[in-house]
Amino acid sequence: MPYRMMVVCTLCMLLIAFLLLGSLRGMESIDVDKLETVIMMTLIPLSVATIGMFGIIYKQIRKKAYDKNGRLASWYRRTVKLMGTEWIFKLLELTVPEKIVNGSQLSIANVSANKGIYDRVLFNSLVEKGVNIQMHLMDLEKIDKHVESVQSEYGTLKYYEKLDALEVVSNFERLEILPVDVLFDIKGCLWYAPKKNNGKNVLRAFKAYYDVLKPGGILVIDAMDIGTFEISTNKIIGSIIDCKYPGYAEKSTTQKLDKYFKAHPEDRAWINEHFELSYVEIENHKPQIKMAIFKKVNDTQV
Repeated sequence: MPYRMMVVCTLCMLLIAFLLLGSLRGMESIDVDKLETVIMMTLIPLSVATIGMFGIIYKQIRKKAYDKNGRLASWYRRTVKLMGTEWIFKLLELTVPEKIVNGSQLSIANVSANKGIYDRVLFNSLVEKGVNIQMHLMDLEKIDKHVESVQSEYGTLKYYEKLDALEVVSNFERLEILPVDVLFDIKGCLWYAPKKNNGKNVLRAFKAYYDVLKPGGILVIDAMDIGTFEISTNKIIGSIIDCKYPGYAEKSTTQKLDKYFKAHPEDRAWINEHFELSYVEIENHKPQIKMAIFKKVNDTQV
């Protein structure tokens, strides 16, 4: 990235400046002309590099974060590196243990699957356990290099491009997908919903998810407790060094929803009436992996 190169160049300029100024220490008397030359050789490139660096950083800030080459464009890849993939099977062990034994039937949908890396790992783990699995992956965007659909003796994994999570009911009907046991929406539709359409999509999404879950089925969303300072620090480090984030660089979905529900208690009341909320945290995992589990408890159409 250009701004990373600018940061490296600026650091090199600083090193050169220190070396040039250090050379003055060895002089028995100060040569004014030489001193002026050293100062000019130091300040001019430093000024140019600093102005250029701030200019590029300013452009990055103005650029939409999730656009190509935006500061959060690679968030999914980095988050997978940060969280790993083993946790997702452990999550099912803690939430639907009766569904992941040999010969059992399990249906899963992920309405915000992105590349589907976690889901493919989960699919493989369930197949190894002898679980008869039907897995449906969707995303609103056309995602490059997503996982391929898979057919095995124990079930199928299918990936569908450009399907809106808010239209999950009609999508299920059109694709002839039956109601599912587990529905994932991790940093997806509900993450964006509080800021779009005056937040009206929050309840709309919960109602749609309710309709495509089996009685007793669960909706899983991310619920990590992430501080503002931690987010800011990780964003800065992640923007300079193209590697996995040292920690989470975004708020979790529940943090966004909690803020929304404070202003819309009527929406929270509907959700509390139709879902039973609990939290599951993967033990001894760094960083924290904590999920909110919304279990469908009232089997009536809405």
